Amino acid sequence: MSVIPVNQRGYANPQYLAETDWLVGQLNNPKVRIIDARPPDQYAAGHIPGAVNLSGFGGIPRAADGDMASAEDFARVAGSLGIGNDVTLVVYGCAKPNDGNGCVGVSLLRATRCASS
Repeated sequence: MSVIPVNQRGYANPQYLAETDWLVGQLNNPKVRIIDARPPDQYAAGHIPGAVNLSGFGGIPRAADGDMASAEDFARVAGSLGIGNDVTLVVYGCAKPNDGNGCVGVSLLRATRCASS
């Protein structure tokens, strides 16, 4: 089975998605930070090498419906971890916590403006 590149899958913003091969090549890059947005038990069961689970830092900010919170809320959490504008963030996990649909997707957050102050 051949792999269809992300930019050919019909996603609205494929520039914010990462190919698996690209991510493998970045695992030791200090300017790339990988965040596992899944619940702690799923992270503990297995994760991408070098990924951090933010449960110990308050977690990924969520809106009331379980979706991702605002960019400003995420920037505040990232900034508190020292993640600034010179770091490419890769976030992966479930669409909603504990939704049971499996955890898919790797997103690049190159455009996020995270003030580390």
